[in-house]
Amino acid sequence: MEGDGYAFPATSVHMLYRIPFFIACSWLLAACSGEDTAPAVPAGPCAGSTVTPDAFIAGLTKSGSNGRIGASILDALPAPPGPGSNAWKVQLLDESGEPLPGATITKVRPWMPDHGHGSGVPPKVTMQSDGSGAIDALEFVMPGVWTVTITSEKDAQSDDATFAFCIDG
Repeated sequence: MEGDGYAFPATSVHMLYRIPFFIACSWLLAACSGEDTAPAVPAGPCAGSTVTPDAFIAGLTKSGSNGRIGASILDALPAPPGPGSNAWKVQLLDESGEPLPGATITKVRPWMPDHGHGSGVPPKVTMQSDGSGAIDALEFVMPGVWTVTITSEKDAQSDDATFAFCIDG
């Protein structure tokens, strides 16, 4: 390289051409490192389900089907949801994901879509004025994929937010 008063040794120039090769090789090695970044396919009692279950994390949020009132699971016992009786703490949310004071849960429907039935045990809901609430006696009576639809209302507008989980035996 001339013109700036400094000349690179020939070996340095040849190394510059090899840099893209080394970068490409490092990307290929990273891609083949054995890390599986594809979503997990449900196994066991949830294999072959028509519904893809959600991965449980505290704060899991779902928008309402009408885009008006969503819901967030703040806490669950057990976590992730499991067979038998479960208890959730939830927060109802407005369209922008902010807490929705004055909103209430009007219905909670646990449902097993692949079997076409619910649990037979009605969940118990206790609401707070800030739009948060507790859902107790949320029963998952058998292994498989379960959906839980939370129907909520505020100012005569209602909406449904649906969560889906794989319940292992």
